[in-house]
Amino acid sequence: MADGGRAPVPQRHDLDAEAAVLSRCMLEPDAALECVELLEARDFYADANQSIFQVILDIVGDGGTPDMVTVAQALRASQRLERVGGTPYLAQLVNDTPFAANLAEHAGIIRSLARVRRAETLFTLLAAEARTGELGAIDDWLDACERRVLATCGDRANKRVTAFTAAELASIAYQLVESAKSTGRPALGLLMGFPNVDRQLNGLLPGNLVVIGARPGVGKTSLLDQIEHNIAGDLSRPAIVLDFSLEVSAEARGLKALSRRSQTPVQALRCGRPGDWSKLGSASAAYGKLPILIDDDPYLTPMSLRARIRRHVQTMRRLFPNLPLGAVAVDYLQLMGIDGRSSGNKAQDVGEITRAMKLMAKEFGTTVIALSQLNRPKDGKPPSVPTLTDFRDSGRIEEDADKILGLHRDDAHPVAGRPKDGLATCAVLKNREGETGNHDWLWDGPSTSFREQSPEESADQAFDDFEQHWSNK
Repeated sequence: MADGGRAPVPQRHDLDAEAAVLSRCMLEPDAALECVELLEARDFYADANQSIFQVILDIVGDGGTPDMVTVAQALRASQRLERVGGTPYLAQLVNDTPFAANLAEHAGIIRSLARVRRAETLFTLLAAEARTGELGAIDDWLDACERRVLATCGDRANKRVTAFTAAELASIAYQLVESAKSTGRPALGLLMGFPNVDRQLNGLLPGNLVVIGARPGVGKTSLLDQIEHNIAGDLSRPAIVLDFSLEVSAEARGLKALSRRSQTPVQALRCGRPGDWSKLGSASAAYGKLPILIDDDPYLTPMSLRARIRRHVQTMRRLFPNLPLGAVAVDYLQLMGIDGRSSGNKAQDVGEITRAMKLMAKEFGTTVIALSQLNRPKDGKPPSVPTLTDFRDSGRIEEDADKILGLHRDDAHPVAGRPKDGLATCAVLKNREGETGNHDWLWDGPSTSFREQSPEESADQAFDDFEQHWSNK
């Protein structure tokens, strides 16, 4: 090798690809329209090519046709024509460049190399910050680094396409109806495990924000555990669940899961006296196979949540390569921080968080389930079943959520002379898919679990099937 045996540094640009794309844009109007979705001016390496492509974008944006004449006129008007090489360079692009038959492939080359150059610049900057800069809180700086890498090096061309013609939508909708008829299950949505509520909500749908509100001590975290286990353990369509537990530790969540599955009181497990060890072992083995990940970092903001979702999805898909992301859960909204400086108004801050979560549900094509803490009544009266008015001091929850559930238990707020009967209510307060209304549930304190009073099937049937499936392996 030349230069002392060192391998030559590969070029991080492709001028031939840049020329091919510019030529095609000035020869075919449709090509210019396509490139608007594929490239930005900064993706080009040569300054002259950046200027020419920006002019092409401007002409397309104004509804014009970017041929050689109109591009030259626009460059001349902005006093950039001579700087790009004048009309001879434009003529060279149009006349001497081989025809780019595969525009998307050439644009992909330009875009990929641009991302490499931006990554090189950013990593150099981050390395300099790490060596000489004032980093402040290390974890905050590292989270900021991750966000900057995603923002700088992300590939917009790989975003999910969400545009459909009426014919495509008609076909999709018809297939959903056929699927619902043949399976007897709600179209689209994942099942919470409470049949009557599932039917009313049509399941949990991708792109939806679902908020479950309750006052302290009612059992909303336990309900969230049940929902997650039913989604992850549904044999017909299991899905990955990511849980961000800001209030309860992952260890405590694990104990509750084993308590419910083994029908053993949590306190007995904490004391090391489960009674039936074989039953506990079976419950532990089945639970351990569920595609659930619990992140119990209490310091989350919408930006760090988005970054964590991306990272955890990669981790879980290595473990469960064939499963989709079914749900992202946050316990609970009012404990999250916000990015940047707080407004000083908690309701406004929560509103920013719920809006960000709704956007994340659409971005990741998943259901986001967020728990919300409701305040106790100020008049001293016993708490009652929540209504939408109980959410109105909590930012834009009522506006942003697709579905809102209110959870209530009479015996969570003892009143003299009233027995602890375990009665509970799940109120569907908002439902973009259909009707609202209340459902009667029962609460089992020792196993910290809910069930419908008269369900057509057990609320835990999906998990029981899952457990039986794995016990036969």
